[in-house]
Amino acid sequence: MLPAITGFLLLCIVLAFVLIPAGLLMAIPAYAPVGLALALGFCVEMNLQTSYTADLAAIVNSNSAFVLGGAAALIVTRLMRVIGTQASAQRLLRAIYRDIADLAAGRAHPTREAWVSRMMDRVALLLYRQPRFEPGRRHEFADALRDLRLGVNMIETQTMAPGMSKPAQDALTVMFADLATHFRSLARGHLAQLGGDLLHKIDIAISEVTACTASTPACIAAIVGLRQTLYPDAPAYQPRQTGRADAAQVGSSEAASLGSVS
Repeated sequence: MLPAITGFLLLCIVLAFVLIPAGLLMAIPAYAPVGLALALGFCVEMNLQTSYTADLAAIVNSNSAFVLGGAAALIVTRLMRVIGTQASAQRLLRAIYRDIADLAAGRAHPTREAWVSRMMDRVALLLYRQPRFEPGRRHEFADALRDLRLGVNMIETQTMAPGMSKPAQDALTVMFADLATHFRSLARGHLAQLGGDLLHKIDIAISEVTACTASTPACIAAIVGLRQTLYPDAPAYQPRQTGRADAAQVGSSEAASLGSVS
């Protein structure tokens, strides 16, 4: 027979052995359902009252209703739910790809804060759907965090693009068009690999942006961050001559040749 609990402090100490671990489990997204079930089941089964009432019929009625209701909810959920956690995670990733494609194509114009807030919500949803017994499958989180950084860099670059030179704007337009095509393909479920052509266009855009006098360090950092996010293992960026520098070089060579002929 359990000892009598005669005070509030002693009651808290006794309940802490179960409720504190349940609260810790609820704070971990992967184990939140277990912690919630433990906390609710324990409190309902305890059926704490201000005074002791020896009514077996009432106790059996409330406890059986809780157990049968939970079992019925579990059965209905299993019957009605047609997609698994992995399919749900893939659906979230496709939604992210659609948003990035719209952002690159200029169809959506979210602020940096709105994009970060939306992506953090999706990262939390992906974290909740992480299978507890598959520790190796964590590419969804890496992709979501990468896409978060990518979207921030794209928003930063597009915000400052109108104040840049015409060659820089043209290079950015070509780069964003390829990005929109790539992520639109991913959103449709196709396996699209990043090729060297897009990397070359990003390098051209970096060269034009750095050569533009209106570009700011924040914009340069954003487009370099975009390259680093998409191609983390690519060779280091090599500065190239822009169109204006090429034209100047051609003009100087022509002047030198005319001088030698004369």
